Amino acid sequence: MASSLVCCIIVTSLFMSLSFASAQPARAFFVFGDSLVDSGNNDFLATTARADAPPYGIDFPSHKPTGRFSNGLNIPDIISEQLGSEPTLPYLSPLLVGERLLVGANFASAGIGILNDTGFQFLHIIHIYKQLKLFAHYQQRLSAHIGEEGARSHVKQALVLITLGGNDFVNNYYLVPYSARSRQFSLPDYVTYLISEYRRILRGAEAARAFFVFGDSLVDNGNNNYLITTARADAPPYGIDYPTRRPTGRFSNGLNIPDFISQELGSESTLPYLSPDLDGEKLLVGANFASAGIGVLNDTGVQFVNIIRMSRQIEYFEEYQRRVSGLIGDEKTRQLVNGALVLITCGGNDFVNNYYLVPNSARSRQFALPDYVNYVISEYSKILRRLYDVGARRVLVTGTGPLGCVPAELALRGRNGECSEELQKASSLFNPQLVEMTRQLNEEVGSDVFIAVNTQLVHDDFVTDPQAFGFVTSKVACCGQGPFNGIGLCTVASNLCPNRDAYAFWDPFHPSERANKFIVQKIMSGTTKYIHPMNLSTILALDSKNI
Repeated sequence: MASSLVCCIIVTSLFMSLSFASAQPARAFFVFGDSLVDSGNNDFLATTARADAPPYGIDFPSHKPTGRFSNGLNIPDIISEQLGSEPTLPYLSPLLVGERLLVGANFASAGIGILNDTGFQFLHIIHIYKQLKLFAHYQQRLSAHIGEEGARSHVKQALVLITLGGNDFVNNYYLVPYSARSRQFSLPDYVTYLISEYRRILRGAEAARAFFVFGDSLVDNGNNNYLITTARADAPPYGIDYPTRRPTGRFSNGLNIPDFISQELGSESTLPYLSPDLDGEKLLVGANFASAGIGVLNDTGVQFVNIIRMSRQIEYFEEYQRRVSGLIGDEKTRQLVNGALVLITCGGNDFVNNYYLVPNSARSRQFALPDYVNYVISEYSKILRRLYDVGARRVLVTGTGPLGCVPAELALRGRNGECSEELQKASSLFNPQLVEMTRQLNEEVGSDVFIAVNTQLVHDDFVTDPQAFGFVTSKVACCGQGPFNGIGLCTVASNLCPNRDAYAFWDPFHPSERANKFIVQKIMSGTTKYIHPMNLSTILALDSKNI
């Protein structure tokens, strides 16, 4: 409905302008949206949302399919005719160079919607915030061609068409009975939410908020690549399903939890803070400070040698803010940080790489398990208070997964394929206390700053019933060796499954890319059983009203 109204306004004003300016040179034309206006971008993507085979295009001038979801011309083509211009080329087309850039560009991609979770079944599509980033890239290319002032004037005088909204219903809310979005929203509330998100899109540069990540290997995007440490994921087969098909430092076959959250924010993935590429405008996206092997406690992960412990991660966050202040000033930096989303994931290593690392460990001699959990929670609380002090105002705080059920623990401590009771007890003690701790912190600061994610329950869904989520197994790791592929590291010498999507666990400790996606879907739309006091979709909807 909203899309139709926008189009109507644009087309009406177009014809009015034509009656007064028919002698003027054709203005540039830019197109954003879904299959109704895609002129062929999806032809260049690995996606199922394609129109590049007959009989599509049967009535197009060339009588060949072009990627348009039409028998011939589509809406942008006919608008281009009214402008007295040739049709805009898809932005991904190699033909869009030189003088053709002056005509404009089509950034639309079939399958996308207002929301980033719309059209996920089509695999690789250009979500709307990515389209806006490509538009910014187009302007850089145009500036190199005709100069910054000429490019600015050219874009400012252009006509823009955006068509969105339909897929958010047919390929999201009503895609399957009891979809995640239909469970989350009544229809009127869903429409209200869509309108608020559409508003963010139309405001463009303000849409994607900064995102900061702290924690351990579950969320490390590659910081440990720059350290002398044994906790690394920078060699194959890690990254086998990442877009580049190369290891990135993520402990995953592909994308990890922060990557999927970045998609929900309409942003590119955060770069590791230690990456030399994190500079200039890229700083405004946010940063990932996480480091594999770390825990809440400083003595966790000592066996990994050089890792970035939590206190150091927060020091880097303060250093980041000083760098950004040099770029955009102190006040705008404060606004960027206060308005950002923060994810912190730690705690699991304090058990598997500390308390239970060896029999009769120092910590297990010092504390009974319940007392150790209390101690770790109290130290976690200090970390969260410190994050608040340095500007964090929306913080997703995750607990531990089902520690005793990961392939490594099934191999080392489980009996007959059953989860380790002792480690499961640790998880069941830790996660409820984490929820209560964040509740108390929120009372102290007088706002819902800290959002507790019970990752044990999130994992439990597909660990206890993997087939219900399309997994073949949640016991055997895709990559590893020994019982359950749970012994040692994932290396080129390991057993490697041919279909990573069939496995809930990628390596002995870490979820597969597909499992990571399920986890983020629960963070986005889960009930208070999983995420308290509200899910991320609700947060984004509430915060959008304050933009």
